[in-house]
This record gives sequence, C-alpha cells and structure tokens, in this order.
Amino acid sequence: MILTFDKQQAIRPISENNSHKWEQLAKEVNDVTMYNIFGVDFMIDVESNVDNPAYEDLLRGSQYEINGRTYTQGGLEKVFAYLIYAQYLKETGIEDTFTGLVKQVRNETDTAKEGERGNMVNNAYKVAYVNADRVKHYLDNSDLFPKWQRRTINKTANTPNFLTINKK
Repeated sequence: MILTFDKQQAIRPISENNSHKWEQLAKEVNDVTMYNIFGVDFMIDVESNVDNPAYEDLLRGSQYEINGRTYTQGGLEKVFAYLIYAQYLKETGIEDTFTGLVKQVRNETDTAKEGERGNMVNNAYKVAYVNADRVKHYLDNSDLFPKWQRRTINKTANTPNFLTINKK
C-alpha cells in the first residue's frame, strides 16, 4: 500500500479512536477505488516502487512544467487519503456486532444529520477526484512510468447518492 496511517493523519486526519478501522478501510479503498481509477498494472507497479526516489513526486505531489507553464499535482497519497476519508465518514459511528449493526450515541454528543455527513463525504470525493485528474495530467505528460496507460477517470463510480427520508 502507498499510504500509512501516519501519512493519512498528515494529509486528512481521522479520529485516533478509529485507527483500528483504518487498515481495513485503506485495503478496501486501495483494492477497489485506486485500482479502478489508475489501473491494476500501474498501481501494482507503484506499490512495488514506493521507496524508489523516481516515484517520490508521483506519490507526494510536485510542480512540473509543460511548454513554459507550471502545473501542480498533489500526488497519489493525497488522492488515496481523501478516498479513505470519504469511506471513513460513511462508516463512522456504525459498528458491526453479534446482534447486527448498531449506532453508538453518547448523552453528551449529537449525531450529525445524514445531509451533513453526505456533504462531507461528497466534498472528500471532490478533493480526491480533482487531485486524481491532476495526477493523471502529470502522468499523461511524463515518460517516467511505463506502466501508466492514459485512461478516463470515472468520477461517479464511487460517489454515493444520499436520499432524504422525511419521518412522519
């Protein structure tokens, strides 16, 4: 995997209390979403080269120039961190127990409304996909990554739709 929990915390922190969930979320997001966005062969190549200095700009972000114009891309780590954060938001506060799924609520807290959570999830996906587009632009204009194949990023593949249900 291209990201550690500490790097996640530096890019888009999640609650330390939920750090035990991070590894499972990261694996799911990596195996499904990152592979879907960037391609299986390319992601396997990146994962096997995380310590290769030639991949540092790709992973951590960089500025690059094309025809005298400077561009900035945030790196694969940023894309990955925001995708994990979006998934984390969708699952926060829900626990799988032997009696089924439960939602934990304490007296001193008020649970976020579904629309509020939905807005945060959608914003995290926007940040991830805008950065994915920038990384893709960087890759499309570089010859350093032979496993990269130009591809269209499907921004709607993992963006959830939230329905509002009025209680009567």
